[in-house]
Amino acid sequence: NSDVTAVNTELAANTASVRGGALYGLAGQFNFTHVTVRGNHANSSAGGIWTGHGSGSGTLTITNAILTANTDA
Repeated sequence: NSDVTAVNTELAANTASVRGGALYGLAGQFNFTHVTVRGNHANSSAGGIWTGHGSGSGTLTITNAILTANTDA
């Protein structure tokens, strides 16, 4: 498990071979405030942010953020 807090941050122009171009996180708490997530790419799914699925998923809280131009294959 991991907890991440990001404030006044930009996650941009990142690439992942599978999921979560900007962030790949499982079973943690992720808090983003005043964050821009843009121009990231994943070769499978979740071009911007991936926090898992099912019982292994994390919790994502986003406040006053911009998510734009993130792509996946």
